[in-house]
Amino acid sequence: MKKVFLLVLLTLAGATFANAQKPVYDRNNVMTAFYNIGDNDGSDCRVERITGKVVSVDEDYPDASAIILTSRGKSSVNVNTESMSMADRSNFFYSLFKRGKRVQIVANVCGTGSFMYATSVKLAGAVSTKRKAK
Repeated sequence: MKKVFLLVLLTLAGATFANAQKPVYDRNNVMTAFYNIGDNDGSDCRVERITGKVVSVDEDYPDASAIILTSRGKSSVNVNTESMSMADRSNFFYSLFKRGKRVQIVANVCGTGSFMYATSVKLAGAVSTKRKAK
């Protein structure tokens, strides 16, 4: 009975950490990507990837929105920052979601109004954070 309880406990703990938010930093402690930002319920949503330049950012807590200039025109993207720590949130706006930065965003496009909710944001053309073997 104890083994079954331990197995169930470990399974639930693993599922909890599998969906944790993942900020990625480079060697100079500059955030280059942020994964698993928002909830992905997948109810009436399709996944879309856009790459473009950040034109403007509105930092209302807990939701933030930005206008991204892409080759197809302007797109409005919403980001839920409620579950980010304050340090990650400030680095997110300072390093990634800043006016003039070129970013690649994976977002859920939900409903008929085409509201975009970001699930990951990374710098477009960012340098790899992994060190090369010598």
